[in-house]
Order: sequence, then C-alpha cells, then structure tokens
Amino acid sequence: MGEYSHSGSFRAKDNRAAEEKELIKLRKENQQLKIENDILKQAALIDNALETFGNNRSLSNKVSPYDNAVTEATFKSIKTKFVYGLMFSCQQELDHELFDYVNKFNNIRIHRSLNNQSPVEYKRTNLKNIV
Repeated sequence: MGEYSHSGSFRAKDNRAAEEKELIKLRKENQQLKIENDILKQAALIDNALETFGNNRSLSNKVSPYDNAVTEATFKSIKTKFVYGLMFSCQQELDHELFDYVNKFNNIRIHRSLNNQSPVEYKRTNLKNIV
C-alpha cells in the first residue's frame, strides 16, 4: 500500500513534504528560465545574421508565417549543413568558418532554384535584365 499521510490521499504528489514541493517548483522555474534564455540567444543570433547580411526584420502582420520564412530557411541550412557535428575552439574560429560558409553559399555554390547560378550571379543577371 502507498503512503497515507496528512492529505488523506494515496497519491505521491499529494503527500510530498514542503521542501520537496519547493524543490519541484524551483526545478520548473529553472527549466522555464533555460527556455527563455535559449529564445533570447536565438533572437540575438537572428539579429546578428540580419545585421551581417544588411537585412531588416519583416513584421508586416501579426502571426504571419511568411515574415520569417527566409530567416528560418537560412538558419535551418546553417544548422544542418554547417554547424551540425562541429566543435569550435574559440569565437574567432567560428566567425572564420561561418564567413567561409556564407561566402561559398552566396558566391560559389550553385542553386537549382536560381537556374543553376550562385545567388550573386543570379542577382547580377536579373539586375541587368531589369536595368
């Protein structure tokens, strides 16, 4: 049989000591703070990436899934094709490797969706057609 203390219940959570309840509460608060910290870190990364590429946030409509589509796609590519499985010894190494990755992505790597051109080539070609 289970414990049956002051609460009149056999459920473990109803019979916890005050210290145990406080510990559980603090663990939940700590987990929430970790989540909020991760969100803030991701927002800072997005801000840095937007600033690096000279872009601004697009916040045209509340809860519009299209506002962050480019940013989300960019971060997915960076996470899966660049960062995944790598460890960097210092910030400078990360900065250098990220610069190389972005340079190759924009200037060297061809994209099927851009008629087998790099983004820079595609932009140049289309600007010539417009002007």
